[in-house]
Formats: sequence, structure tokens, C-alpha cells
Amino acid sequence: GTLTEGAAPAEKIPVHLIVRTDDGSEIGSRMNMMAMSHAGNSSSSSALGAPKDAGAEYRKTLEFSPCELRLAAYLPGRAAAVSPVVTLLPGDSEKTVELVLTRGANVDVLIQDESGKPIPQAWLQRSESITVRGGSSSFGSQEQQADPQGRLRLEHIGQADHSLAVQAPGYQRVQMKQHFRDPAEFTAESP
Repeated sequence: GTLTEGAAPAEKIPVHLIVRTDDGSEIGSRMNMMAMSHAGNSSSSSALGAPKDAGAEYRKTLEFSPCELRLAAYLPGRAAAVSPVVTLLPGDSEKTVELVLTRGANVDVLIQDESGKPIPQAWLQRSESITVRGGSSSFGSQEQQADPQGRLRLEHIGQADHSLAVQAPGYQRVQMKQHFRDPAEFTAESP
């Protein structure tokens, strides 16, 4: 927007973003980052881009107006890392957010109909998202097909919310949101 005479420019608060892997491996150039913020009555999301070639740790200083903010980083082969909500108040000098990319957890899924019968070859579409006060932004969409017994494995489950959609011939499409509160509680043996 434009400033009118006498109006003060919007205050910006520096946010130092640090992204690293849990095992010290290289991040490279395939990582993507995003921000989701809420201020007043509106939410907005923005892509923060990808580093040209990050080593084992990536650092960037961003600036945001006062808001409630969540940051996320996504790297193929890793679980998405998502910050808790960070409140940026007028007068704050700066904040630091560290995101750690892990391998995440695996979740074995059995897709069944209402009677408990497995649905062979069903398709599951999964996208991850970050949410702040009802505003949501998705990233990392994947599609997988269940085996003839209706089973499939979700890999690299992390801190993001998950939107899931299941469809199969002869069945109504089902959509749901899922947040795995503690991905460590899921193992390969958990249906």
C-alpha cells in the first residue's frame, strides 16, 4: 500500500530462521520454506523460496509485521518441520525460529469400508499444511495407491497437519484432516 502523509511505516520484526537436519546431512537446494501468518482478521501465506545450495545448516533473516506466525521447511525424504505459533508483538526486537528436519515416522494404513472389509487398490492423496487461527496453507502433496489388501505406508510423518483424501472405484471419496500429535508413537507395526 501507499503511505499517507504523517503515517508511520509498518513496524517490521526480524525473525532469524535456522533450518538444519537432525543428522548433520546436507540440505542442498531441494528444500522449500513457507510462512503462514495471522494479523487482525486476515491470514496470509507466502513461499519463502529455496536455498541455492545450503550445507548442513541454513540461516536466513526475514522480516514480518506484528502477527501470529508459523514457519515450515520441507525437504524430499524428510518430514516437514513446522514451528509452533510465534507471536510477534509491536516493540519486539527480534525472534529466532529453529526448524529441524528429521526422517519422521512411518504410519501403516489399512483402508477399509464401513463393514471393515479392505478396499484394494484405493488411492490416498496426502498434503501437509500449516495452520494459524483457521488460515491454512498446503505443501508437499503426494499420492499413493494401496496394495490388493488395502494397505499402504505413509512415510516421513512430522509436525505438519495432514489433509487426506481416499478414493476408489465404487466408493464415495472421503476427505479428512489429521494431525499426528506425537509421530514417534507410530511404528511400522501400527495399523
